[in-house]
Amino acid sequence: MPNVMSSMVFKRLFEVQILHDYYLTGADGKSFFHQDNSQEDKAQTISDKLNHGLYDLRKIISIEPTDETVLKMREQNLLWTHTALGFIVGTEVIADNTSGVTKYKPSRIIDPDLNLSFSLRPKIPFFEAITNLTLRPSLPFKFYFTNKGKVKFDQSLVISDKAKPYQNGLSYEMGSHVEISNNLKEALKMTAATTGSHWEGITDRRWVTDADRILLPHNFTYSLKKEADVKELQFVLEDLSATVIKTVSVSSTEALENVAFNLSKIDDNDDNSE
Repeated sequence: MPNVMSSMVFKRLFEVQILHDYYLTGADGKSFFHQDNSQEDKAQTISDKLNHGLYDLRKIISIEPTDETVLKMREQNLLWTHTALGFIVGTEVIADNTSGVTKYKPSRIIDPDLNLSFSLRPKIPFFEAITNLTLRPSLPFKFYFTNKGKVKFDQSLVISDKAKPYQNGLSYEMGSHVEISNNLKEALKMTAATTGSHWEGITDRRWVTDADRILLPHNFTYSLKKEADVKELQFVLEDLSATVIKTVSVSSTEALENVAFNLSKIDDNDDNSE
């Protein structure tokens, strides 16, 4: 019997690009995201960088789908692969040739409520040194990016959030991006003030900022300086509607330094607690 070979065709469903200005800044020091750069200029810059091997995200960041996403993609006939700019997810398609015109349609209807999650981890040890991200965050937050509920920004559907508004009492590291009087600004030095000389106005490009640091582990330690002489501390966990989920209070006769918080359960005294 003759061998019958079947083939499967996949087309791009969506692509995620991660553009790091440190690698894409021009030789003249001009930011890739400078307002004078047109979309054509940016496309040419990316093309030149890729052709000369000067930008390859696969060497900078490790990207992997979560275990749950691997199963979901298998169920939906989806494949994914790395690219030098990020990653692509493709769907299996069927060719339809009508009147000499070939069109492609998904081989199956994709669940409209499908959510896919990918984890990103730096592969280079000095990654934070080439970012404007806080080096000493107050809590062990992890970044969480999503396009859910987002609208297009600068012709793209971004996965980062707007920078947080300035908060009195907080100290900001040099390079921090915050919103002051409805304007996006970057800290020029370590500062807790809104003094003009401490900040420089920048164009909003939906940069990755501390506003994207929103994930906390169930258990973590909060550190305080001994000289602050804090002897009472209360940690309040709220949901998005500001409803209190859990309150943890800690007190000591001595100055607190490293306080452990456990948010595994709403009620630590109930074994069946959520």
